Amino acid sequence: MFSNAAFDVFIGLFFLYLIYSLLASLLQEILSRQLSLRTRNLQKAIKIMLEDRPTTLDDNSLKNTMYRTFSVFSDFWQLFKSLKKGSFVKAFYDHPTIKYLGESVLKRKPAYINSDTFSRTLLQLLRGPEYDGTIPESIMIEQTLFNNQKLVTLMDKTEIEIGKETLVQLQQLFRDARKDVDKFKSLIENWYNETMDRATGWYKRQTQLLLFIIGFGIAYAFNADTIAIYKILSKDRTAREQLVQLATQVPAKYGSTVNDVSDDNLKKSITDSALLLAYRSAAADADNASMILSLGRKNIDSCKVCAQMQNELINEKDTLKRTNLQKKITAYNKAYFCTKNEYQNDETLMWTGWLLTALAISMGAPFWFDLVSKLVQIRSTGPKPASADSNMTGTPANTAPGQPSIEQEQIKIVNPKG
Repeated sequence: MFSNAAFDVFIGLFFLYLIYSLLASLLQEILSRQLSLRTRNLQKAIKIMLEDRPTTLDDNSLKNTMYRTFSVFSDFWQLFKSLKKGSFVKAFYDHPTIKYLGESVLKRKPAYINSDTFSRTLLQLLRGPEYDGTIPESIMIEQTLFNNQKLVTLMDKTEIEIGKETLVQLQQLFRDARKDVDKFKSLIENWYNETMDRATGWYKRQTQLLLFIIGFGIAYAFNADTIAIYKILSKDRTAREQLVQLATQVPAKYGSTVNDVSDDNLKKSITDSALLLAYRSAAADADNASMILSLGRKNIDSCKVCAQMQNELINEKDTLKRTNLQKKITAYNKAYFCTKNEYQNDETLMWTGWLLTALAISMGAPFWFDLVSKLVQIRSTGPKPASADSNMTGTPANTAPGQPSIEQEQIKIVNPKG
């Protein structure tokens, strides 16, 4: 085991990133469940498949630039729009096969639909409610796609026009299947699976953005200023050692939680109560770290108290009271924490530090967990420092007992008689 100040600084800093990232990941999962983001993301993907996209870009380069700049926020807002009545995708979600996959009355839409369910539902919509098995299914589907170019809903028998782009896609798949319904179903499933692969990427980017926003909120709430934290750990040996000690507990304490939040399948299976329990534990560790570093929102708020007291003293108009004004201000400065701390005197640097922390948090808890675990392992298996006895006698630590040192051998060579 070895102890190096610079090495320990980074262990402590990365440990804090892990705690804050874990806290952000848990908050993000709680928020995703409350807002049904997985369900909405699935709906967005199916909507792209079954509805024509509106043309948003034109020859105006400035407008295109503005659209691309704000498209991330616009796409997120689009998730919360209701399905258009009389649309293909609305008919799909109203179909009994899909409708009863919902979790509850409040959460009527499913968060997951397998490819077989999607293709079967689509075939049932395309063949129409009049299908009774007497006429081949392929003929009914062909009539819908090439003759009517409309579908009829199963429940209320409403006619719905299929979008031009969607219709062309389905017609091409039907031609590729050579009017074979089973082959057509298989091609629809391949189309769906490819779309879901892209939807997974959309959801990850969405999660990344959400993690950054939550991360900045956490950085502000805990005053987790990366620049100030680095300065504190570089100078305060006690704080550095305490955080390193906490970091050594990372594999045993946080392993299962990080595994749960990193695996999407495991994340879905975590109960709400387990999420809240893990969140409280991570929040307690974050509070503990803030106390060790003497950082926190309470210390910053105390500046307002001190400033208010100083203003009250300065506004005193009695000249007799003004004589001891400076003494009173000094006394108040000792009684109250009147500056953020000695490491946060620059407002710009403080905001930069919060931004750096938010960027680190957006990298995710699994990344920091692996990094901290490896650094702790390296620290625990490093070379042992030289013993006190060898330092006092001047004998190198790697010289075996009873053997002359390199310096003694050199003396013998210079003075063989000695």
